[in-house]
Amino acid sequence: MEDHGRRLQYSVFVCDLSHAELAELETAVHHIIDFNADSIIRIDLGDAAHPAPIVTTGHRRWRPPSGPQIV
Repeated sequence: MEDHGRRLQYSVFVCDLSHAELAELETAVHHIIDFNADSIIRIDLGDAAHPAPIVTTGHRRWRPPSGPQIV
């Protein structure tokens, strides 16, 4: 992740990627992730009018329901 984005916290990164860069990152992750223990949650912070789905790879973790959230 450090090769593709900027670390915000220990395990939180912000990455501004093209489609090709995202595909490259996902391929690299699939080669090293332990699908039974590790999890990666990808959240597209694009246009709020057309939000992209939240994508989970690996072990499923709880996440808030879709739709607007006030935090």
